[in-house]
Amino acid sequence: MDRYRRDEGSYDRGDEPEPAGLPADFPWESSTGAHQPSAVWEEGHTEQMGHGALGEVQRGGENPMAIAGFVCSILMWLPIPYLNFVLWLSAVTLSSIGLRRARRFGLRRRGLAIAGLCLSLIGLVLAIIVIAFVVGGLTSLA
Repeated sequence: MDRYRRDEGSYDRGDEPEPAGLPADFPWESSTGAHQPSAVWEEGHTEQMGHGALGEVQRGGENPMAIAGFVCSILMWLPIPYLNFVLWLSAVTLSSIGLRRARRFGLRRRGLAIAGLCLSLIGLVLAIIVIAFVVGGLTSLA
């Protein structure tokens, strides 16, 4: 009779038991006890990585996204046709990512991320106001 053992996660068909020394489904479940997994994965492991070749993040390290977002938000104010929208979009995106990384991983330059986000949002509000006045002026002429 087939009987499923939930605690073991396997079927017991009433056959002879598995001989000792044969590997199980996973290497750490071998009957000899060898290849046991290392300690349980810690929750904060990703937060404790250092800046390395793989681009990991270190607590208290630099925050290049915040710096890039702030620079884009300053360049956004230059009167460059067709590039202002791209710079605004980059500033909002990079500053918000930099702010989230500063909060989540404890990185520095949180103030730059906030300043970049504020400058880009102020630019958006001013652009909306200018567009409203232009559209309002054009409708009054027609």
